[in-house]
Amino acid sequence: MATQVPNRMLAFDGGNFPFKNKLINGNFDIWQRRTSYTQNVTTPINYPAADRWIVYASIPSANTPSGTYTVTQRATDNTELQNFQANYYQRFQTNITTFGTTPMSDYLTSAAITPGVQNIENAANILGKTVTVSFWARASQNRKLLSESQIQTAANAFWTPTICKVFDITTSWQKFTHTYTMPTYNQVIAAGYDPLLNFVSTPSYTPLGGALPPLKDWLYQVNFATMWSRGLYNASGNHANRPAGFPDPLSEAGYQALLASAEATKNGGWIDIAQVQLEEGTFATPFEQRPIGTELALCQRYYQYFQAQYIPSTAHAETIFYKTTMRANPQITWGGTFAAGFPSGITTENFIGFSTSNSGNPLTLDAEL
Repeated sequence: MATQVPNRMLAFDGGNFPFKNKLINGNFDIWQRRTSYTQNVTTPINYPAADRWIVYASIPSANTPSGTYTVTQRATDNTELQNFQANYYQRFQTNITTFGTTPMSDYLTSAAITPGVQNIENAANILGKTVTVSFWARASQNRKLLSESQIQTAANAFWTPTICKVFDITTSWQKFTHTYTMPTYNQVIAAGYDPLLNFVSTPSYTPLGGALPPLKDWLYQVNFATMWSRGLYNASGNHANRPAGFPDPLSEAGYQALLASAEATKNGGWIDIAQVQLEEGTFATPFEQRPIGTELALCQRYYQYFQAQYIPSTAHAETIFYKTTMRANPQITWGGTFAAGFPSGITTENFIGFSTSNSGNPLTLDAEL
């Protein structure tokens, strides 16, 4: 029997995140923005519903696609509870009539359909470690689902090749796992590339050769996809010039299988995902159930929602204190009208607000990656 490396509660960020599961809201309990959202495939938004989860179907309008996608919170019932213990799971449903003319041919007109993406800070702390991704999933019909991981930066200044695995999703709930060893620092330096340089009709994988952003800006991304363009596939170094330290490329055969499975995305096709976990170690352990208050606070570091916030219109300013310290100075959106020069003094903990009317409106603070 192969020796198993014990899973350890080591924080990827050097001690500030002492939990086994490095993903936030992997149990889909927190939905501050909304519990359902529908969007046209040509104009996706990054964070439509569940906290910390980027979900989108993006097909450029140049392809003349037609359709929408919907992200929905679903409550568990006996079907789910026989498999896993959770209150909710996420459903990603598409109502796509056509993918368009050339949605898969190149980077410029590339299509991407992703039921779940999450960026994790301080990726340097995961380099060289063995990790395991696990999740539950089912679909409206049998289909392929791609799991991929990579190092990148929030501003997309560089990516690394992706570490991939293709899963066969059926109409019944199943648990899936993917174990792999992350590249070392030197391997990332040798393999990192600038995706913006590949924004051409026929991209290819071209490493930068060491000119990468500061280590503190590196993120670790976990991504699930049901559709991937040829351009993105070529640019990510999966089938040619594969660098050292990046196991599990998506083979050409695997890519073709994923492409063929994309037809299941059309006309109301859906995929359900639950209990997503990323942990250090060579095997998946039971899902980590954190207190709901803890999970909410972790989410509020990136996004906060205040219902019916009153900011006075009389001759004084008011300090608005956040529910918890945020990751960075947030982008502030309010349904009312701020007076000239306000908000001001924006920090990770508070800001000063002064409005021209005192009607109550929702206030949101966004510091997402």
